[in-house]
Amino acid sequence: MVATGRGVLLLKQETAARIVTGWELAIQDQVRAALSTVGGGGTTHVTVRHPVREETFAEITISLTQVREADYEADEVDVDIATCRSYEGSNLSWQLALRVLISISPLPFW
Repeated sequence: MVATGRGVLLLKQETAARIVTGWELAIQDQVRAALSTVGGGGTTHVTVRHPVREETFAEITISLTQVREADYEADEVDVDIATCRSYEGSNLSWQLALRVLISISPLPFW
């Protein structure tokens, strides 16, 4: 049986969705692991691979500082995402930033 044009298009869309979903889950796992290493404060680095190509897509630096005052306690998280030059401003770079931030704080603030 030969796939029709519409069937081929649907297959390509489903394959792309699977690849991006897998990439996003890997990012979430990397961020979770990174946060667990700096839970008491500190800095860690994460290398994110491109979802398809065998190359580095971005380098992420996560720093956590615990603020402990008499009437205030918080964990301040600083995130720096350095996307490789050839991918700066791409849709994937925005997707990466969104996935990292969601991984750190999944609840909306409104």
